Amino acid sequence: MSPTSLQSRIESFEKAAAEAVDPQVMATKISNKSDRKKYRFAEGLSRDLQKTRAALRKITSEDYCTFGALYTHTEGNIANLNRVLHNLKQSEEIYYSPDIEMFLSGVHDDDVIILLPKFWTENYQVDETNVFKSKRSTLLVNVAKEDRKGRSYVAEDLQTMNVDECCVCSKRVKSEDRITLRGEVFHISCITCAVCGASLRCKRDYLTFDGSFCCSSDCVLRYDGAHVHQQRL
Repeated sequence: MSPTSLQSRIESFEKAAAEAVDPQVMATKISNKSDRKKYRFAEGLSRDLQKTRAALRKITSEDYCTFGALYTHTEGNIANLNRVLHNLKQSEEIYYSPDIEMFLSGVHDDDVIILLPKFWTENYQVDETNVFKSKRSTLLVNVAKEDRKGRSYVAEDLQTMNVDECCVCSKRVKSEDRITLRGEVFHISCITCAVCGASLRCKRDYLTFDGSFCCSSDCVLRYDGAHVHQQRL
């Protein structure tokens, strides 16, 4: 590497380091990234809204249809189908049972979706103001540990760095057999699937909506389908 090239890289690193400690510069960068993400997601949600409306018009008989019929007609290819249905319900364009938080194929196939008069006037349209929930971060402020249901436990996990006792069997935990979950230390073999009882080997990919542990995506689907009526915190 030539001296000129090396000096250029050094200057680039120094500039990045200076920007990292400048709140105004970082705030601008974060805001720009957030705006781009919101814009891209709004485009996708708007397309899914159009596909869902078209499907509902085509399969609806006497102003209602089942979720199973909608899912089959769309072949499961609408990525944000649950989000679209939720927003349409919030806009009073459709109605379905308040017990349903999230539609699952094979679980809610017979549940009815009713089209209300506002559906035909298409009152709800996607824009950047209704893509994401406002002030989402306030939902996670000062939440008691026992009420987090699988939410972030970064602070508690850091405090277990010097803990080497499993909270299930009370035996010493070696580093290669250690797993930290929700501020507690376990042997990997002491964590079992909430559905089939198998030993849990991956804590990140298979966490249910309420923070229970499963050994596979299939078990997560089965667990959520059986417990989705519970209140989500």
